[in-house]
Amino acid sequence: MISAESYAAGTIVNAVARGIGCAFGVDLRTKVLLEESRDVEILEKDRKIKSQLIQNVLYRFGVKARVVVESSIPKKSGLGSSSAILNSLLLAIYKFRGWELDALKILNENADIALKSKISYTGAFDDASASLLGGIVITDNFNRKIIKRESIHQDVLILLSDSKKRKVDVESVRKNAEIVDKAIEEAKSGNYMLAMLYNSLHYCKVLNYPLKPVMDARDIGIPAGLSGNGPSYIAFGPKKDIDELAESWRSYGKIIRTRTISEPSDPAVKI
Repeated sequence: MISAESYAAGTIVNAVARGIGCAFGVDLRTKVLLEESRDVEILEKDRKIKSQLIQNVLYRFGVKARVVVESSIPKKSGLGSSSAILNSLLLAIYKFRGWELDALKILNENADIALKSKISYTGAFDDASASLLGGIVITDNFNRKIIKRESIHQDVLILLSDSKKRKVDVESVRKNAEIVDKAIEEAKSGNYMLAMLYNSLHYCKVLNYPLKPVMDARDIGIPAGLSGNGPSYIAFGPKKDIDELAESWRSYGKIIRTRTISEPSDPAVKI
C-alpha cells in the first residue's frame, strides 16, 4: 500500500481578487493510502464514501485502486483541504506509477483538476504550493509560478468561527480591490502582519465576516487574518502571544493549536 500526505494551508493574501496569492504550510495533514484493486473503492473514517473528485483523478491517470483518506484538516473552512487531498492523491499516484515527484508537475495537475472540478476560482496554486512544499509561498496563480518561498517557524492558532460560510461572488471580490494590491506588496516585502490585515479588510467586508478576530491579534502584535474564503481565521507567532490570543478567540468558536511547517510533505519531492 502506497502512502502520501500533504499539509493544510493558511492564507496571507487570497488570490481570488488579483490572481496573486500568499499562503503558508500548517501542520494539519491529509494522508492518502492507495492500493491497486479491481474496482475503485474510497474509504474515510472506516466508511465507504462517494467522492467524484477522487474518482475523476483516478480515472485521469487510468488507476483502479482502493483509496483510504485520513485527514485532520477541517473541510470547507478556508484551510486548503481540497488542495491537500489532491496533493496527497497525486503524490500517491505518482509513486504508484514510479514517476519522479516533480513539484511543479504535481502543482500544475492540482490546479488543472481544481479548475475543471470547479472547486477553486483560480486553481488555488498558492494553497497547493504551501500544502505540498511547506513554508510561506507567494504565487502567480494565473501563470502558475512560485514568485517567492521562505521558511517559517511559528506557533499557529486557527479559529473555526461560528459564522456560516459565505457564498463568493467573484465579480464583487475583484471590484474595488486596491487594498489587496497593498496586501500583495506587503507580503512580497515580508510584512505579513500588514498583508494579512489589508487582505482581511477587503475580504471580510465583501464576504461579510467580522473583522474583530483580526484586530484582537493586531492588538497583541501578531499576524492574523481570514483564511481562504472563510469562515476560518488563522494567526501565527510566538507561543506566549498565541496563548494570549487563544483566550480571546475561544469566545468566537472552536480553536485549534498547531505549528507552521517548512519542509516538503514528502522528502522525495523535487522543487
